[in-house]
Amino acid sequence: MHVREEEKEEHRTMCYSCFRRENLCICKLCERVLLEKTRSKEKLVLKDGLHVSILQDRDEFRRKLGSAHIARNIVENCDVVWRDCSWPNALTVPKLEVPVSACTAVTEEFDGDEGHEEYEMVVLWPSEDAISIKEYKNRNLNKKKTHMVVLDSTWYKARRMYNRIPWLKDLPSISLQNIENESMYKPIRKQPFRDALSTAESIALALKEFGNEDAELVNIAF
Repeated sequence: MHVREEEKEEHRTMCYSCFRRENLCICKLCERVLLEKTRSKEKLVLKDGLHVSILQDRDEFRRKLGSAHIARNIVENCDVVWRDCSWPNALTVPKLEVPVSACTAVTEEFDGDEGHEEYEMVVLWPSEDAISIKEYKNRNLNKKKTHMVVLDSTWYKARRMYNRIPWLKDLPSISLQNIENESMYKPIRKQPFRDALSTAESIALALKEFGNEDAELVNIAF
C-alpha cells in the first residue's frame, strides 16, 4: 500500500522545465536526441538571429501530450508564452516581444528594448493573404531578424486565437510549403485536415524553410 502511494506521488510530480508530469517528462529525451545527433547537449542556435515565440493557450498548457516544449527543449532561440486566450481575455493579450536575453545574445550593439527594433514579427498561420517563407525572405529587404509567432492549441481554438487577438492580424502571415507527410500526431489527436500538423512539426518544417536543416531534430524528439 505504501509503495503504491509513492508511485502515485511520482506520477503527480511536475517537471517545471517541460511542464509535464515526471513520468511524461521529455527533457532527458531531448537531451539524448541532441547528444546522439550533434554530440552535444547544447540546443540548436538558429541562423540569422531567427527567434520563435510559441503563444500557448491556457487549455493547451494543461494537455499531457502537447508538443510546444519539445521545440523549446531542442531550439535555443525559442520560448513558450502562456496566455488566457478565452473570450473576452483574448482582446487584451499583450503583444509578444523577443526576450531581452535573446536580443543581447544576437547583438551587443543594443541594450534593453532597443534590441527589439532589430526584429520583424510574423505569425505562422495560413491566412488568406499568407505568403510562403521563401517569398517572405525575398521581401525582407531591410534584412531585419525574424521573430516568428506560433499559435499553440487545437486547430479549432488556434483559429479563434488568431481571430480574437487583435495584434495578430496586423502581422504578416507566413505559411508552410511542401508538407509531404501527414502529422505523426494523427493517432493521438484528430486532425481537421491532412496538412494539419502539431506545433512541434510546424516549427520544424518552418525552421527548415528558413534554412535550419538541423531543425529535423525537433521531429526526431517528437
